[in-house]
Amino acid sequence: MDDQRANSNPPWWKDAGLRKLNFFLLSCYLGAISNGYGSSLITNLIADPRWFQDISGVDNSKLLGLVTAALSLGGIAAFFPAPLISEKLGRQMAKRILTEYHSNGRVNDPLVEVELTTMLLTKDIPRSQSSWSALYATSGNRKRLLLTVVIGIATQWVGNGIITFYLPPVLQTVGIESPHHQQGINGGLQIYSWLLALCAALLAEKAGRRRLLLLSACTMLLFMVLVTACSAVYVSTRSVAAGYAVVVFLFLFLGGYVIGLTPIPVLYVNEVWPGHLRTKGSSVFWVVQAIAVCFNQFVNPVALGKIGWKYYLVYVGVLVFFITFVFLFVPETKRLSLQEIEILFDDRFPGRDSPGTDDICVIPGNTHLCGSAGGVGLVSVLSHTDAV
Repeated sequence: MDDQRANSNPPWWKDAGLRKLNFFLLSCYLGAISNGYGSSLITNLIADPRWFQDISGVDNSKLLGLVTAALSLGGIAAFFPAPLISEKLGRQMAKRILTEYHSNGRVNDPLVEVELTTMLLTKDIPRSQSSWSALYATSGNRKRLLLTVVIGIATQWVGNGIITFYLPPVLQTVGIESPHHQQGINGGLQIYSWLLALCAALLAEKAGRRRLLLLSACTMLLFMVLVTACSAVYVSTRSVAAGYAVVVFLFLFLGGYVIGLTPIPVLYVNEVWPGHLRTKGSSVFWVVQAIAVCFNQFVNPVALGKIGWKYYLVYVGVLVFFITFVFLFVPETKRLSLQEIEILFDDRFPGRDSPGTDDICVIPGNTHLCGSAGGVGLVSVLSHTDAV
């Protein structure tokens, strides 16, 4: 449902259906926030033996940690009946949701018919066209795959990892060794990043994805160069002013990160992949990101310990590459529908020219919906007097 906001005309607050949709999505996000806060709190408490000694006098953290992890196994029981329930009730539920949130309660609205039929067309796509090999079967999909991999790597390899995971060692390199001061700086960074990320998310549709990515990368490059220079000055002269300058530039660097690489990657990756490959494309993004995080966990502490501030030069090079890549290869998707974005990558209408499939046309009410059983679905919605 979140994807539909990009397919609607602004401003959203004037549309009753979109107001309901955004309110519903807000409740989902608040639930995720509360769950994340609670789980992180419990996870940290389980890792602290003193907590168990306070409540029971026995350090049983390993046993309780295993029990906590095993609770998620209960979700496996829902895997088996889910397809049957979805097939039996899914269409009615989907139409009811689309009617309520996308057409303000109008049951036979053409938009609802188009979206529902597109979903059904996508479901009937041959397995060969929605397999993993389809991710690189066409030139358009290869472009999408390249964007997905590079953006996934960039979310972790532009220098944010050393600040997010290794801020205390970084601060120690410029003479800030007090745990109290380190915690204060860390807390300030989190609040500052949260506020900037909210503002950037609101600007994504106005400023554009590509522009925010370029602004983010250029800002990070500028302040990473300044962090590197000031760190080198501190190591050579032990200048207190240089150490404080590093802290200021770290704040500005992280601000550059959150205005682009916090709100844009997940949104952009989901936009560029067609419906029948969106899940697999998103999976590639998350797997690549996880691999990049693992690399950071093992390499960053070793590199910081061995060469100190000189390690920042590696991220300067990565940022130069990322800026060049975004400038040359990342198209703008601002205010484009999902179908228009597909045309942008494939140079053809969605659902046409798909190998081994035949075009089909469905006539919902007074509209003609032309699509393909092997394509993404929607090609056009014509008036009743137009030729199909």
